[in-house]
Amino acid sequence: MERIFALIGRFFWVAIGFIVASYAAGGFLAITSGIWRNFIGIDPSVSGFEGAPITQFEIFLVIGVTGSLLGRAFFLPAMVAIAVSEVFRLRSALASLLGGVAVAFVAGYLGDALPEHGNFRRGWEILLATGVVAGGVYWLIAGHRAGRWQDAGRRKELPAKEDSKAPDAASE
Repeated sequence: MERIFALIGRFFWVAIGFIVASYAAGGFLAITSGIWRNFIGIDPSVSGFEGAPITQFEIFLVIGVTGSLLGRAFFLPAMVAIAVSEVFRLRSALASLLGGVAVAFVAGYLGDALPEHGNFRRGWEILLATGVVAGGVYWLIAGHRAGRWQDAGRRKELPAKEDSKAPDAASE
């Protein structure tokens, strides 16, 4: 029963880790891909914006939309990578970073994570770097405890007691 509760708790942390990693990767992708250039130079009188061209709302909106789209594109490959890390207890940061790169590669190759126009090589560089960011954030939240739910409910072996009646070599 203890193992079931540990597994349910693990599902919770995996979900939180995936969501936060998706939005962190979305922020990274929005900054590095140049999405911000679309907001620079907007005339407030024409666009209806009052004040600065980039407000905090637009920043969070772009990060939110980008993170949501990345979460959708990365979902299936990420769940496979997370399942592998949980089953094989891969807790190292390097495993999560490489898993993020693998997830980004699979999502870019099989899915629609890369734009069809623009610099092809630059798109892959940014996408793979985004996978590294997502893998690192996931490791910070959930990856460093991968597979520990498997130990829940098991009895721990006590160390063997030393014989206290044995003569001490120093006292002789």
